[in-house]
Amino acid sequence: MSESTIRRYTDALVRHDGNALLSCYHHQASYSDPIHPDLRAERVAGLLRFRLARIGTVQSETIWLAGDERKAQMLWRVRWRARSAEGHATGRIRSLRVMSTFTFWEDEIVRQVDEFAPWAYLRQVHGLSGLVLGWLPGRLATERERAAQALDRFIEGQPPLAPVRGAEIVT
Repeated sequence: MSESTIRRYTDALVRHDGNALLSCYHHQASYSDPIHPDLRAERVAGLLRFRLARIGTVQSETIWLAGDERKAQMLWRVRWRARSAEGHATGRIRSLRVMSTFTFWEDEIVRQVDEFAPWAYLRQVHGLSGLVLGWLPGRLATERERAAQALDRFIEGQPPLAPVRGAEIVT
């Protein structure tokens, strides 16, 4: 059932459990949000690992909007303590309201589309410059490019994943 998969997903995120989080996804999953518009398969797993490495404590508040065996949609607020690229806590608390749409295949997420206000994200990540310039279309394109490069560097430095069903993925 989709609700149980999403509960496992949010619980794993809050617990910072990479193996449990990755086990919610199909090995050919796709993911999209305003900053990472079209990720597939290994890059989805790379993004999840990257995010867990860059966040500290996570809190999640979820409101269910709709769901069945094939699709679920939820509005949630996620709050996290940011970490630097070296993994040190920055002390900054970040928060986003996210509308997530999940598509499932055999109780695994095969497609996730997250929608949030890019301006709110840029404001939190880049401070004053994000507040003043974050609404400009060119700024979002620049942030997408920067985020893709950061993800590429992170993935290059990680051991490769072996996407085998039933196998535990080490993060």
